[in-house]
Amino acid sequence: MTFEEWAAANARIANTMDKSEVENILGVTDAQFQEIDAGFTKAWKESPDPQREFSRLYGEAFANPNSGRFAKAPMQVAQKGKLATFEDYARVQGHLQAAVKFGVDPQKVLEQHGLTVYEFSQEAGQWVQKLANQANAGGDGHSIMQWHDRLAFYEAEYSERYAKQ
Repeated sequence: MTFEEWAAANARIANTMDKSEVENILGVTDAQFQEIDAGFTKAWKESPDPQREFSRLYGEAFANPNSGRFAKAPMQVAQKGKLATFEDYARVQGHLQAAVKFGVDPQKVLEQHGLTVYEFSQEAGQWVQKLANQANAGGDGHSIMQWHDRLAFYEAEYSERYAKQ
């Protein structure tokens, strides 16, 4: 199994594809998949990666769940528009940030918003990229602060809810 196939397998599993179906496409048993998964995960954790190259490559491969042997069983990667506006993104991201502080499973938070981990990674990417592009271009600091304020607003809102539980 290639690195790209491993990342694509994780993307498919994150998008609720049955793990046994993923293993079937790859032609591996559950034990083999677990061994390969453990090997790649260990290599990632143990390799010095000051430039975050491993993370970048994984992200690129995760974003393409149709690589390698998965090309024969394509998965739709089109965005569904669940985070169509920055406000949509800020609401979910703020909720995630609050959830982590209170020990709430982020996957459960995404489910509450009707998203899988894979969908969130795909749809949130456009907003993260817009923020990064604006910051890198020396863009409008006022706009960037407004975006930051919306994220902080939702994080505070959800933190307050969790604190009351």
